[in-house]
Amino acid sequence: MLFFARFALVSTLLLATAFGASAAEKTFSHQGVAADAKRYETFLKANWKPDGKSPAALEAEAEKVFAADPRAASRSLANAVAADDKDWKAWTRLAEALLAIKPDTDNGSERYDLPVYASGAAYRGYQRATEPADQAHALFVLGQTLEARSYWRPAIDALKLSLDLADNQTTRETYDKLRAQYGFRMTDYKTDNEATPPRLCLEFSEDLSRTQTSGKGTFTATIEPGLEPVAINQIHSWTIEVVMRMARGPPCRCG
Repeated sequence: MLFFARFALVSTLLLATAFGASAAEKTFSHQGVAADAKRYETFLKANWKPDGKSPAALEAEAEKVFAADPRAASRSLANAVAADDKDWKAWTRLAEALLAIKPDTDNGSERYDLPVYASGAAYRGYQRATEPADQAHALFVLGQTLEARSYWRPAIDALKLSLDLADNQTTRETYDKLRAQYGFRMTDYKTDNEATPPRLCLEFSEDLSRTQTSGKGTFTATIEPGLEPVAINQIHSWTIEVVMRMARGPPCRCG
């Protein structure tokens, strides 16, 4: 039984490491958040007008009241991005203002709407940013907005990409916290010592890929849609070579 437990732990650590390496090579994209960003930008351009003020003046106006009244700041920033939709900083700051707003108890939908608007603004900020440091900050804010929506995996991905661009202590602390709580991990394992050969089933927190499989020698992985376990046979013949084959490709669909 101790052997099974050790095998399960080592397997999970290696799979998580492989997943992290794969994610680092990507840019952030999310179909749902991209659609939210498009809808929000369309809404802002149709409903917010700068009233003759320049985007820079609107942003300065927002900063003066940001701490005391983020709702008022968000209005100025909404006008700023409506006037200049290429300003990554205004988009990102708008996302931060929306996150800082305390939802109106008389408007039940605000608890849902504000994080959705914020993630759309942050996504636009990331898309508009061109410098790595600016992209890193926009991704950090995007991660916060996605956390507010309980989009755990996209939030972790955004924070990881932010760290890849620029290491930052606050970003790392947030990333480490979310990854520990909601990252790809083994949630359970079961053993069948009486089977011939012995059998170990690993259950993971996320859907597994239908394409990342291995079935040579002493290692057999059964991967099905949904949160199905990975079944590993012939544990008595397990070797380091098998572990390395497992580590080459993350089984998580999100990787």
